Amino acid sequence: MNYGKFLLVILALVVVAAGGFFVVRHFVLDRPGGEPTVIITTPPPQTSVSSETETTSVTLDAHKKNVLEKINGEGFAPNELGEIMVLMYHRIGAENIDYDRSVESFKQDLEILYQNGFRTISMDDYINSNIDVPAGTTPVILTFDDGDISHFKAARDSDGKLIPDPDCAVGILDDFYKKYPDFGRNAIFYLNAGAFGESEHLEWKLRYLLDNGYEVGNHTYGHDYLNQLNADEIQDTIGRNLRYYRNIYEKIEMNSMALPYGISPIPELEEYAVSGVYEDTAYENKVLLLVGWRPTWPLYTKGLNPAGINRVQCGEDEFQMTWWLDVYSEKPELRYISDGVPELITIPESEAEYINSELIDGESVLVY
Repeated sequence: MNYGKFLLVILALVVVAAGGFFVVRHFVLDRPGGEPTVIITTPPPQTSVSSETETTSVTLDAHKKNVLEKINGEGFAPNELGEIMVLMYHRIGAENIDYDRSVESFKQDLEILYQNGFRTISMDDYINSNIDVPAGTTPVILTFDDGDISHFKAARDSDGKLIPDPDCAVGILDDFYKKYPDFGRNAIFYLNAGAFGESEHLEWKLRYLLDNGYEVGNHTYGHDYLNQLNADEIQDTIGRNLRYYRNIYEKIEMNSMALPYGISPIPELEEYAVSGVYEDTAYENKVLLLVGWRPTWPLYTKGLNPAGINRVQCGEDEFQMTWWLDVYSEKPELRYISDGVPELITIPESEAEYINSELIDGESVLVY
């Protein structure tokens, strides 16, 4: 499915039908729909209670009691079926143009997110529904496409030791983490072959990312239009890319993919974007990311297909990051609000119909 074309059609319909800002917002806050053909099977959250010990169950009951006391006594309103922004970045450059974000604007983005109660989580934790952020805060996922050198440029300290350049994305994230450790140090970099420039430092960069909590994902070997490839070619560009990086650093895993240009293979070949084999390398993508325009939800949301996860582009224009922050300022109940207990999924009664019960252990859900 051509998601770029799909997005343009949807936006055109919104503009025609809206006649006003309220209608636009009402539309974009609808639940999932129009998903890709291929359905990815998602495992239940790793925090399932059914196999826990009696002591842990008692502790969980105490957590439930504490959360309910906060809800009833303090006006606390967690919603762990709320919206989650998967933010999309490309180059970090000198100015804000097209997909570029300036160094200063990226720093401001992080500050704005932090001050508005957002905390980073890893893509792996999103995939496993292991969303662990403080009570009252909202998870956010930072993604960077294409492996540009502005994401990770090498520099040297006074002793000649390799360090991230302070003005590249990794350097900026490292510095922000030192200032605000509770923001988390999470981001995932979706790579094509030959990422980050400076090929002599690529192994060091990959090791640094994995050693410091960052992740890497697949963006195909050659940033290909997947809808123009046959089954063998799709497996070639995805599997070859994984093998390329494993040959550089054997600990590399890629269990998610940002679709180049946001475009899936043709419907009858979409399954090969999810899993396949290239020579001796098998791959499996637990989620596929679009070039999106709106937030997503937890994977245990009814109707949400991991093969088509929307993202929000950084920036100040309509449907970009600051636009959505304005939406949440007016309607905070729409965003994911953590109860602070990873073992619990706490939701208002009005949201209960949207839980995919097949992915949730009933004992870990708290409805109020």
